[in-house]
Amino acid sequence: FCVSVMDPTGTGIEVLAPNSETRWFSAELLEVVGHSRARIQYVDVLGEALTEEVVDFKQCRQKPEAGMEDTPAVGEKVEYPFEDSAGRAGFQVGIVDRAAGEFCFVKPVEGARAQIFETTQLRPVQESVAIAVASTDRLAVPPALRAWVQTADA
Repeated sequence: FCVSVMDPTGTGIEVLAPNSETRWFSAELLEVVGHSRARIQYVDVLGEALTEEVVDFKQCRQKPEAGMEDTPAVGEKVEYPFEDSAGRAGFQVGIVDRAAGEFCFVKPVEGARAQIFETTQLRPVQESVAIAVASTDRLAVPPALRAWVQTADA
């Protein structure tokens, strides 16, 4: 997954939660900072903007597509939605404890009790691939040329 340096605004991404390898917060990419960092804005479950932060691209991944095609098997790892105490929405990895029709009980990998979810709320576990910046070379471009390049590429 590459991010265009020309205009990264609005790209939906996920940011790894501090001290976790299984919890990802939903965020929007606001700006590329240097060659390896990004200014992001976390979002809540409704997609409303929350706090901003500068993070390393190694902590970010492309926002995966939601939904499972089939009911996951008992013991299968899945990602399920959660919200932290600050209102940040995201997904975390869990293991299917029980499955019944269109519902599954999922137990978090990092402890806690199993919770029930509709299968449509779950998604397959994503490989966490860090975001790459499309171009690391930055050139000073006159505003008129930049505007032309952006409209010519559209």
